[in-house]
Amino acid sequence: FFFKQKTAYEIPKRDWSSDVCSSDLGLTADHIAMRLDRAANQILLLTETAGTITLYTSADGKSFSSVTTWSGYRPALLIGRDRKRHIAWFDGTSKVKSQIRDAANTVIKASFDAVSSVDDDQIALDEAHLADGSKLLVMLVVGSGSVKEYTSPDGVTWTLAATIASGSKPAIHIGQDGRRHLFWLDASTNFVGEIRNAANAAIKTGITVASSVDPEQPGVDESFLGDGKRRLVTLYLSGGSLTQKTSPDGVVWS
Repeated sequence: FFFKQKTAYEIPKRDWSSDVCSSDLGLTADHIAMRLDRAANQILLLTETAGTITLYTSADGKSFSSVTTWSGYRPALLIGRDRKRHIAWFDGTSKVKSQIRDAANTVIKASFDAVSSVDDDQIALDEAHLADGSKLLVMLVVGSGSVKEYTSPDGVTWTLAATIASGSKPAIHIGQDGRRHLFWLDASTNFVGEIRNAANAAIKTGITVASSVDPEQPGVDESFLGDGKRRLVTLYLSGGSLTQKTSPDGVVWS
């Protein structure tokens, strides 16, 4: 079971209990990634089974049609505000490969090497929007046992921005305030994290969401309440059970 990661502007406000796993869809997969293109009212689903990645689309979240397949592991997916689909995956050796598709799912940048010298671990993607109106794509990978942050203005050229900490199974959410909420599992499988500002300076470290969780990638997202306030929501596995926690600030979780 893997959780989908989405940014707040890509999904309508709803309860996380409507999330589904691949078994609910009649699909079998080792890893999944899912995003919603609101403009097209289309759900994109990536599954990976035994080294084969399949891209599916759906208009209702119940019936999925296969678009294409290729070789790879642990896919990650981001739909930017420009509706470009950035897909990244582990190639089975030591590289993160990527491709870019347009809103019609046509390949506009075929498979290319994005990041090298990575471990066989999860990949996390999100998009930041800067004060000058430009965008910045952010990718978390694991290399030599450490969570590393890479950034790119276009999804093609990636630069190492920071080595965050020793850990695995990274997750990321970039809020509308530009803050980057970074999470990972430490060596004791504690679910930990830190917050960075829009300039990528760490403003809060040493965050613990939960202790001794299962070694699976967590999910994190942002929800906006009726009073205009926001809350962060995370899902993770603990003792084989799906657990949800929320936080008003990304620091204190309950």
